[in-house]
Amino acid sequence: MQPCSQGKKYRHVIKIVELGKQLAKKIEPELQDTTEVHSHDSSTNGLINFIKKNVA
Repeated sequence: MQPCSQGKKYRHVIKIVELGKQLAKKIEPELQDTTEVHSHDSSTNGLINFIKKNVA
């Protein structure tokens, strides 16, 4: 197996950052709303709902 080139690593990091931005755009309004969240996987729902209940 050949090591990844620096360019390939950079593109991978950029892709991860872009995916994070997309998720943040979806989650931000859900954090501002007072209703319980059910639109993600159970772990993400639990974290969002925990933050909504415990962080003022």
